[in-house]
Amino acid sequence: MEIGPGGLAAYGPDPQPVNEADGTVGTLVGTAPNYDAEVTLNFKAGKDPNTETQYPVNPAILRHYVYVSISGEDPNLTLDGYVDQVHNANPNLTDPNVAYGPLTLDDGSFYQWQVVEGLDDGTGNPRVASDPNNIFGPVWSFYTVAATPTFLTQPRPAVADGSGNASFSVTASSTATDYRWFKVGDPDTQLSDGGIYSGTQTVTLTITGATLADEAAFYCIAYNGDPDAGGTSSDPSREAWLVMPRLVGYWKLNGDMLDSVATEVTGAVTHDGYMNNGDPNYVTAPDPNGPAGNGMRFFNDGEFMELPEPEFFNFYEDGFTFSLWFKYYGDSGWKLPMSKFDIGQAGWLYGADANPYFNIHYRKPVGGNIW
Repeated sequence: MEIGPGGLAAYGPDPQPVNEADGTVGTLVGTAPNYDAEVTLNFKAGKDPNTETQYPVNPAILRHYVYVSISGEDPNLTLDGYVDQVHNANPNLTDPNVAYGPLTLDDGSFYQWQVVEGLDDGTGNPRVASDPNNIFGPVWSFYTVAATPTFLTQPRPAVADGSGNASFSVTASSTATDYRWFKVGDPDTQLSDGGIYSGTQTVTLTITGATLADEAAFYCIAYNGDPDAGGTSSDPSREAWLVMPRLVGYWKLNGDMLDSVATEVTGAVTHDGYMNNGDPNYVTAPDPNGPAGNGMRFFNDGEFMELPEPEFFNFYEDGFTFSLWFKYYGDSGWKLPMSKFDIGQAGWLYGADANPYFNIHYRKPVGGNIW
């Protein structure tokens, strides 16, 4: 059986209301914490299969049986009820638009639904819903609006400009009405407008005139309702670092993997390295009195020096420079003196390719999120 706008089944699923912010459906009803979602299921009645008349609605359709998931936890469809089709005396004027509901459903849940077109049984009455001679439509789905807000976009790490200015922004699901920004620390601190901070209760935190002492990670929490009056809170957003334009790391690898950046930039946060597996191999440089003394050797065995707090180093899309002393043993294949991969092998790498010539390449692997 053909299904769709040109076929015999119900078509044009349009559950309402649609929340534009996140595409969920429904209006929250009830009181915290026992919220539900109120949804009306709209669709169009199946078209006339008679090619000679092609009425907007099949004259044989007398009833629309609506099947809906039992609950947000149970995807099995059950007959929820029906709507009788009202035919106009002029078949060309019969309205194909049908509305069923409103229904009260679980908030923040996945639902499926289906319409079965109940046809005339020959006596002017609709066939029962399970009659195999009815027209069974496709199964449609939607997500109901959630009382608990979620973040649709996360704050991104930011490098302040030359005046110490930067900002962080989020977007959240449709039920988010209030926002609070926090600075990571021991303990974390909820920010308020004043000093270098503004927009601390909005979707965008603005920082003006920051200095090195203000470098930190920040995150946001969204609320459905006033947080001071018991509003429902989201999970915290991802933490995002504010970084000043400066030297951010200096690893001499001269007998250890310590970050010596603080010796060059007073007060800078250090990120000491560690081996991802196995022990480091320290070697004596041909000139131990060179720029950084001795060094480390890697044997193409999957071992590498790793840095903690990878979120801190997510500023690379704003531009960065690096330099290193690197001696390559071998004459073919790729070696990576420096890289940053995230989940799914996304990120960036600097690779040394000695086949057929020694070249340094920068690339962003395809796939995953560049973050």
